[in-house]
Amino acid sequence: MARIFISYHRKGDQQQGLALRLVSAFTARGHRAFIDVGMPVGTDWAQQIRAELVSSDFCVVLLSETSIAREMVQAEVRIARQAQRENGRPRILPVRVRYPGALDYELEAYIGRLNYSTWDSPADDAALISSLLAAIDGHEPTAPPVPPAPAPTTGIRPASSAPTPSADPRIRVAPGGTVAPDDPLCIAREFDARVRLLASIPGQSIVFKAPRQRGKSTALCQYMAACQSFNRPVAMQQIIQQRTAEANLSRRLEAAGLVRERDGVYVPSNLVYARFFRSAR
Repeated sequence: MARIFISYHRKGDQQQGLALRLVSAFTARGHRAFIDVGMPVGTDWAQQIRAELVSSDFCVVLLSETSIAREMVQAEVRIARQAQRENGRPRILPVRVRYPGALDYELEAYIGRLNYSTWDSPADDAALISSLLAAIDGHEPTAPPVPPAPAPTTGIRPASSAPTPSADPRIRVAPGGTVAPDDPLCIAREFDARVRLLASIPGQSIVFKAPRQRGKSTALCQYMAACQSFNRPVAMQQIIQQRTAEANLSRRLEAAGLVRERDGVYVPSNLVYARFFRSAR
């Protein structure tokens, strides 16, 4: 007989009904299944849940778009993972309930690499129960579980506006590089205002010269965007010493929508003519 803990979110996604049907199926097979209903009045539910988790052989966690954002579900997975590292159990069995999307940062770290089963409707009950019982009884399932989804390279945010249960460092963006003119995080500098003013005056020649990481590319983006707003044609001469620097700057300008590639050369979007040359120094 195996001890099975079922982690789920009570509201929405039909999870409670599915959890109760799993309890019935596991009990009929002779296993002991636990969900957080029916606890006597006055029970310290947090202590009871922890005790049940650390003494379980398996933890079936139902993952849906709402449950992955619930602090209690994350806490139960966290406790199960810690107990597994310390005692070798419980084994976590993920089930995706109408949710093929990415997990949040903490859940991804704990169970992102685990194979999972899926459930989309009550018609999937039999296949899901067979897959879970096969894993619990140590037999090969009749239908193989779905391999884990690739981990996202950036953070996700739940559909609700509520904050996530844990911080997600994947949503952070490393500072540096060219800042697009319409970037809400762009901090306006006095120099940028001067550059935009010059863009309104026809017949200007501007030289951008400064040490590295001083905002030359950002200022150039500001100037070219301002020229576009005034419908001013732009001729750009780029004097550089390294081919790599030229390629990096051109790609940043292209990403900002200010230049495009023409016959292997990056040119301003409203260009009359452009030529690139390298310093002989």
